[in-house]
Amino acid sequence: MPADEFEKLQGELDRLYERLDEYEADTTSIMTREYVASVRDAAGGIESQLAEFDTDDEGRLDAAIDAVAKTRLEALRSVSATRQIWESWQQRLERLRTLNESYFALADGAQLDTVRVDDEVISELLGQWPQEGQPGTGLAGRFYSMSDHHRRELADMVTRHAMGGSTRARLRDELVDTTGMAQTQAEQRIRDSTIQFSRSINARKADDRGYQYFKYFGPDDAITRPFCDDLLDDGPIFTREEIADMDNGQTGAGSVMVAGGGYRCRHHWRPVRREWFTDSEWSTQRAQ
Repeated sequence: MPADEFEKLQGELDRLYERLDEYEADTTSIMTREYVASVRDAAGGIESQLAEFDTDDEGRLDAAIDAVAKTRLEALRSVSATRQIWESWQQRLERLRTLNESYFALADGAQLDTVRVDDEVISELLGQWPQEGQPGTGLAGRFYSMSDHHRRELADMVTRHAMGGSTRARLRDELVDTTGMAQTQAEQRIRDSTIQFSRSINARKADDRGYQYFKYFGPDDAITRPFCDDLLDDGPIFTREEIADMDNGQTGAGSVMVAGGGYRCRHHWRPVRREWFTDSEWSTQRAQ
């Protein structure tokens, strides 16, 4: 491919990936905000029930079994909006899939409607919400496990404070702290799951269309890990087999194609073709 045509293609692909990065960031922000709102609603429900707890002269909660059981049950049933949030997330992931597929349509000059990932693969990635006592799978299972963790955490908190003779004020403080922690946990889970979904689609479609080589793309700044920084320097080109042998020090060898540099990684593997490079460029970048 002539250098000017490659530069034009590269620029178009860069803009496409910028849109993909922006959409991933928006998805993380929106889903985290909705999830944390549901956790805060649950915490608010617990706080409203504290009025039913008697206290002694020093303000310690009365460990009345009925009041504790009622509040604990309410906590375990809380975060009820989680499945609706998940379904909204599914829709955003479908949009993310379309953005990822448009990379291949642009790179290969194909029509977008001819570039599809198998529905079976998509279903496996998205997973299934738990039903009739069966565990969840895929991203749905991970999302459910997060909400289940916070439901149990809220329930255990009530029991711990009431049975331990704590005060209403101390329980309220922990409710506030827990919702803050939930936001951090949700943001990481949603960010990592979203970008891993994107990488998975990219890797599968690259296999389907016969791409053999990949370059690592993304920001190179003060918070970039040394692992990622080494891959970004001068844009080395790798085969799928070489990537499979990499170990990011967090998720283990063999997972870097999907996990990237690990938790909170912002980078992508972008498939490339030999004909997109001059002999000099190829020789330099493959030599690394």
